[in-house]
Parts: sequence; C-alpha cells; structure tokens
Amino acid sequence: MNWNDVIMKKRKFSRWILLLCCLFIPAFTAGAKAPLGTPTREVLLDMAWDCLEEYNFSCIRTNAVAVSKATQIMSEKEEQTETQQVETEQTQEAETKQQTEEQSSETSFDVTQYIFVGDSRTVGMHETVGDSGCVWIGQVSAGLSWFQDTAVGEIDESVTQGSVIIINMGVNDLGNAWGYIDLLKEKIPQWMEKGAEVYYMSVNPVENHPYISNEDIANFNNILYNNLPSETGWIETNSYLLESGYSTQDGVHFDAETYQKIFNYTMEVLSGFGRQ
Repeated sequence: MNWNDVIMKKRKFSRWILLLCCLFIPAFTAGAKAPLGTPTREVLLDMAWDCLEEYNFSCIRTNAVAVSKATQIMSEKEEQTETQQVETEQTQEAETKQQTEEQSSETSFDVTQYIFVGDSRTVGMHETVGDSGCVWIGQVSAGLSWFQDTAVGEIDESVTQGSVIIINMGVNDLGNAWGYIDLLKEKIPQWMEKGAEVYYMSVNPVENHPYISNEDIANFNNILYNNLPSETGWIETNSYLLESGYSTQDGVHFDAETYQKIFNYTMEVLSGFGRQ
C-alpha cells in the first residue's frame, strides 16, 4: 500500500470522529435528557480530543516511517549510483588503456629503409655521409618539375613496408609551395598505403644570397607545414640551424660539417618518433 494513502485514510477517519462528536454533543446542550450512563458533555469532548490526538500521533508516526523508508530507498539508490559510477569509471579506464595499447601497437613501426629525396643540398649531404644504409634520390638544381616527373616515380619503385621517406625540396623554387602541396596530397596517402611514413624536412637557411632570402624560406616552410596532409611528419632543421649555427660554401650549399650536422639531427628527430 502507498504510504500517502495510509496517511490520508487516517486523517479522514479523525475528521469523521470529530464530526460525530460535534453532532452528538449538541443533543445534551439543547436540554434533552441523556440516557442513564451516557457520558457528560465534558467527557465526550475529552474523548473526542483524545481520539484526535491518538490518530494524529498515529499519522505522524506513519509519516515518519514513510519518510524513513523513502530516505532508506534514496540512500540505497545513491549507493547503487555510486557503485555504477565506479564500475563505469573502471570500465572507461580499462577501455582507455586498451585503446592506448592498440594505438601503441598501431604506431609501432619497424624501419626497413630511409629514403632521402631532394635537390643539390640532398646530393651534398649524400656525398658527405655516404649511403649510411639509406636510399638517396637527388638532383642538382632540382625543383617541382623534377620532383613530379622523376623523383615520384623513383620513390614509387623504392617504397616498401617500413620505408621512411624524408623530402627536402623547395630552395630552388620557393614560389611553388602550393604545387608541392597538391602533388604530395595525392602521393603521400599512396605511399602510406604501401606501409611507408613520410616526413618533410624544412627548407634550410641561406647565407647572404642575392636572390634567395631566409624570409622567403620561412614563408615557404610555413605554407607547407600548415597545408600538407596531417599524417605528414615535419623535421624543423631550418630553426635548428639558425639557432645552432651553420656554414655554406656559396651561400646555398653547406660545408661538410653542416651537412653532417643536418643528417645527425634528422636521424635524432626520427629516433624521437621511435624510428630507429
């Protein structure tokens, strides 16, 4: 039975008793002679009030029991909710851990070869460090046309599962930033489908060159950095050289020490990505 129904019935019963008493008592106040043994008016009033107090107390007690019961139910629900929250948090933690492990498994990458692609600066670095277990695709005075017509085909032939491709193009045609972007948006997904990772090495600074400025280089790098496919890694050698120092032979091509420095830094960065 609903506790509210119980309380309402007792209250109605109390009202009926009071009504009967009020109807019965006036019979004695009107001068009618009460039967022998009939309680006096005062006694009837006392009985009526006692009855009311008894039932009111009963209602209060019933209400208290109902409140206690409701409090108990709420407490049980709160405990149940807390338990469910703990279980949910534990489940979420387990799922997060599993996702992290899966992502870690997915990002584990066994390198089979490094493929360096670039212009005369890449050729100069190759001459300095030797093969070093890498594939070298380079051409003096190369720009976007060579990259599209020749280098891309050689990359397609060389790339395998575990290949890491490092591209360093642009110093000879800084105005072709969007051309490189459009081409790489097409090719990078294809190379990645074959199991490769692709990194773009920033165009590195020049030194007192009459036609190429470091401001133009910074602008080119900024455009590529912000518009290459999101899966493309970025190796910021330009800032590294500007901060640590570098030397050139003719304003564009570096000396052997700087080429070695660039190569070592690149491999260090790749190692930081877990590529060894």
